[in-house]
Amino acid sequence: MNKTDCSVPDSRIDNIVKLPDCSTPLIEFTLAATPYMAMNGEIDLAALEGAARYWQRSGGDTVTKEEVVEEQKATSRKSIQWWDSNFQVEPDSLFAPGYINYQEPIAATEGEKSVTLGELKAIVASYHSAFPGTMVDILMQVAESYRVATHWTFSGVQKGTYQGLAPTEKSVTWAGISIDEYNADGKITQSWVVWDKYTMFRVLGLID
Repeated sequence: MNKTDCSVPDSRIDNIVKLPDCSTPLIEFTLAATPYMAMNGEIDLAALEGAARYWQRSGGDTVTKEEVVEEQKATSRKSIQWWDSNFQVEPDSLFAPGYINYQEPIAATEGEKSVTLGELKAIVASYHSAFPGTMVDILMQVAESYRVATHWTFSGVQKGTYQGLAPTEKSVTWAGISIDEYNADGKITQSWVVWDKYTMFRVLGLID
């Protein structure tokens, strides 16, 4: 089979099965093609990525899809361990410029709220002040296409002010799930987070 044209494909799946031979990194091509595929409705993203086992990086080295997925899962773990008091994490090494975090439980009003990386840094710093001994456990990870889902638990003792609540010295554990989306550089571009705020708030006395 001849080398494939690496431009945005038409509806023929045959046009993308030879992507490993293209000079364009597969993951970058995949992300660039996503809006087209969404409008076209004829090419499935999973089929696109499943068409090739090897990915070509912009630096020239070739890696397996499995290796890239493991790197993304490791980055997602670090993004969660950022909240752990026992880890030193540099968030700028994990998140892409323009990163957005969708995290409904921190919204001041009804509906989903998004925060920028700068705003998230302030939230994490405030949280560390309130729960200085937090421990994070990674329970499970699932990766598909260019997204990684991580199931985790946080455990901590409230020793500082949190949500206007004075220190209670209460110990609390809660669970959550984060879904991270990646770009061609292996950076997280956006995340969707759901966590059990009701358990946390009830134990601390913020709600009945």
